[in-house]
Amino acid sequence: MHVTDQLSPSECLEIFRAAPDGILVVDEAGQILEANPQAGRLFGYEPEGLKGLRIDLLIPDRYRADHAEHRARYAADPRPRPMGIGLELRGIRADGREVPVEISLSPLETPDGLRVICTVRDVTQQKRYREFGRAALRAAEEERKRLALEIHDDVAQRLAALLLRVRLASETETAERREALLAELREQLVDTAAALHRVARGLRPPALSEAGLEAAIRADVRSRLAETDLDVELDLDAVGELLDEDQKLVLYRILQEAISNVVRHADASTLTVEIRRDGERVLADVGDDGRGFVVEEVDVMSGRLGILGMRERAASVGAAISIESELGTGTRVGVELPLRDRDRSDAGPQSVARIAERVDEAIDA
Repeated sequence: MHVTDQLSPSECLEIFRAAPDGILVVDEAGQILEANPQAGRLFGYEPEGLKGLRIDLLIPDRYRADHAEHRARYAADPRPRPMGIGLELRGIRADGREVPVEISLSPLETPDGLRVICTVRDVTQQKRYREFGRAALRAAEEERKRLALEIHDDVAQRLAALLLRVRLASETETAERREALLAELREQLVDTAAALHRVARGLRPPALSEAGLEAAIRADVRSRLAETDLDVELDLDAVGELLDEDQKLVLYRILQEAISNVVRHADASTLTVEIRRDGERVLADVGDDGRGFVVEEVDVMSGRLGILGMRERAASVGAAISIESELGTGTRVGVELPLRDRDRSDAGPQSVARIAERVDEAIDA
């Protein structure tokens, strides 16, 4: 006995309406007979507005001819299966915007003929995460290449020269010559330590450790706005001492990205940056009065990490990001960062920022 055999028609209808994915019931001619609320939201229609439409209207023009052939083949051999394995499927909303989707088909024989139950899922977010993953991998690979070249072309060459000096010093016979070689060794060791120092500092913003979070943000704002006419208002509470190194670095990078976006894209006249403590959390906001955008349409194409990158950074330290924007009314990026036990957080795996800091300390010592 199937589970559905134990449910009343009204219970089955409620399950249909409450399903998290869009569900369309389509006849052999391709006409939509039923649609649940989620299908309506996905395609930008009221559920009743979908009924009676041809399924082809939910498919971009360039795919419609092929879709008719797919429907004919499916009608000849109806069986439960995903649609378009290995293909990128797209639907089109009532407003003309395309959305990436996953579709599963299941046949249902009825006294009135074959019905096809189409389950449709919006995979926009999954697609964005995949793109972000690819872009992040590319960025990490570029950073590894940069560090490898810097170490090979600079530090490694210095170390090779040091080894040569050590050998010469050990083989020389006169005290005067040995003393001269040791003096050269000392000088080259200082230069090599400075080179390592530069590499270590490249792993994190120097101003963040040297001047603190608030001063680093002020410095970043000054450098980015030097050649703009933006009116800037900064209200930065001293919260750096409340955060561990990972949290400070993440908050700095998020605000840096948000401020950079205002300068490059917002066409704004004012910029506000605020950081404050609110109980057991730190709140930060970057706002502008610029052109704004449709948040749902922002993606990570062309290797730009953008908003998704900020969300990923925030998630890495248990923070949350809110982004509010409308066309013509500006944008606000908010960060909520819960305070955490710094002793406990320091006991975990070392972050790149903390490793770099300890390299700095060792060199300075």
